[in-house]
Amino acid sequence: MNAGKRLSVRMKVAEVGELTTRAARAKAKDILGKIANGVDPRATTRKSDGDADPVNLPSITNPTLRTAWERYRDGHMKNKGRSDGTINNYRDHIERLLADWLDEPLSKLGEDPSLVTVRHEKLTQKNGAYIANGCMRTLRAVYNHARKVARTLPADNPVSAIDWNAEHRRNTALGLSDLEEWFTQLEALKNPVRRELHLFMLLSGHRPEAIRKARVEHVDFSRACPAHTQA
Repeated sequence: MNAGKRLSVRMKVAEVGELTTRAARAKAKDILGKIANGVDPRATTRKSDGDADPVNLPSITNPTLRTAWERYRDGHMKNKGRSDGTINNYRDHIERLLADWLDEPLSKLGEDPSLVTVRHEKLTQKNGAYIANGCMRTLRAVYNHARKVARTLPADNPVSAIDWNAEHRRNTALGLSDLEEWFTQLEALKNPVRRELHLFMLLSGHRPEAIRKARVEHVDFSRACPAHTQA
């Protein structure tokens, strides 16, 4: 920080082809470690050109919930290939249920876990036990991810202070005794494509989203199985 102004540092780990993937990751972790300790990494690395992404020291080392969520979403969830549905579920927790906390520093929650316990109780009353628990799991994940770099955040995750609502496994499975009624309802569907969709899901065990995205080229008809891309 300089007189209360935000400081941004633009740098790159290395030129393309200079380092192996493993070496580049190790160097990136070293740079992040310096940032976490308040050290300007430019002092130990060569000056970058203007093409590298900016490293915003204050927003990383003392992040708001908004910044921590965006880094978790882009740096973890998308890189890990999480589905759009999962990302949108997390987004709903943070950007809707915790909207009034978006511009609050995570350190405020870490230093006063009672804020989290009270919010969990309010969410339970207003939105239900399952949604309240799910929202807190999301907050816990975002906080843990942020603390990998923001080492000044309290080590104890504030979500650990809540009393979790009891959850019971939902009994929504289709039993053998339900099949006759299921087929009766299936035959009543007027759209033949939708009838085949439901039948295929029953026989294959695939999820609806996977079936909707499936294409002919994804199937190896000679082996009657999913096609495998050759490296």
